[in-house]
Amino acid sequence: APQETDIKVTPSESDRVLCSLILRKFYPQNINIKWSNVELNNPILSSTKKIIQTNDEKLFDAISECVIPWKSLKSSVRVTWTHDSLKEPEHRDLSITDLLWHPHIEELNSSDLKLNTESKIQVKISGYFPEDLTVEWNKKKMGADRFVAVDINKYKSEISEHQRQSDNTYSCTASLLFTPTLPEDQRSEFICRVQHSSIEQPIERRIGPLQITVAPQTIEPVRFSLSDSGEVKCSLTLKRFYPPDIKIRWSSGESQTKLMDYSRPVQSADGETFDVTSVFTLPRPLCFPVYVTWEHQSVKEPPSIILNLSDLLWHPHIEEINSSDLKLNTESKIQVRISGYFPEDLTVEWNKKEMRTDRFVAVDINKYRTVISEHQRQSDNTYSCTASLLFTPTLPEDQRSEFICRVLHRSLEQPIERRIGPLQIM
Repeated sequence: APQETDIKVTPSESDRVLCSLILRKFYPQNINIKWSNVELNNPILSSTKKIIQTNDEKLFDAISECVIPWKSLKSSVRVTWTHDSLKEPEHRDLSITDLLWHPHIEELNSSDLKLNTESKIQVKISGYFPEDLTVEWNKKKMGADRFVAVDINKYKSEISEHQRQSDNTYSCTASLLFTPTLPEDQRSEFICRVQHSSIEQPIERRIGPLQITVAPQTIEPVRFSLSDSGEVKCSLTLKRFYPPDIKIRWSSGESQTKLMDYSRPVQSADGETFDVTSVFTLPRPLCFPVYVTWEHQSVKEPPSIILNLSDLLWHPHIEEINSSDLKLNTESKIQVRISGYFPEDLTVEWNKKEMRTDRFVAVDINKYRTVISEHQRQSDNTYSCTASLLFTPTLPEDQRSEFICRVLHRSLEQPIERRIGPLQIM
């Protein structure tokens, strides 16, 4: 009598499957194999049969194959065989649950959920056949007890085109697109439920609680201010970020001595996000560069700003040079008012144009004396002073002479110059 050894269903092209039956070790070789629809009790499609003589040349094997639409398995397919050795025909039924190509569902993943920006939750599904696949999305709000179907007016479910794989199964990506809002989506959880004809119960994957983020914005540059005690304060304002947890670190000098700031965020004008202002007092003596860095859930690499001494707003303001009447052999003065600078360490250099040349050289300290008045504190806590060049004019050395006053300050990358002349000796 024939021995049933193997019955298989294999994906074929289009929406069809290949059903195959192998019967072994029977004699005589005449055998009848028929494939039929159980519900209709009709043959389905023509089948093929191949008889193979075994190695001992006395017994036979048979292979029967039938290509059918996969939907035929919904009502069960029966393969029946009759043989002289059997009193009654034998059969085997196949149903859709015999399909081996259940969907394999990976873990859900999401893009960064940014407030009021379209975001996506998606999952890759593979290894299934046929391609008729249903995906449902459910959501649980923060504080809720149960999952409910997502609101189709806000959440858009998409399934990519089913891609045929080398083993004739399918794969696709299921996505849920939405624009996160607060508090609706904060710390929400989602379930993706996949239903397929090859499985009796849906397969589920879950993600969450999800965190909505908004990256801090630097609307304006770091501000500097001077206190009455002469301290320099730096302030950084970060706006419209979420969640409110943020760390701001200041450091100064090449060794980057660090100071953690614990400023508390306040709610923004939009009522959803947060702002924070961090203030750092520079240690004395002033030590640059100054670094400010902030850490927030919305950014992978902490942004930072580097501040140099030239970023200070208190650069010297230098008025035009003025001079007293230059009288022969009488002490005279050239002077210039300098204001608005901080800190007070200021350097003034005087240069004079050589006679009958276009070249300026440093004044002779044996004849020309440089004086800087005491640095006066102004109402805005910056400084002012007057720089003077005192000398006794002589002929012909000082007749129609020209001078340059060059001011150097730590807040300047290049010196500032003022010029006077040619001067007339009276």
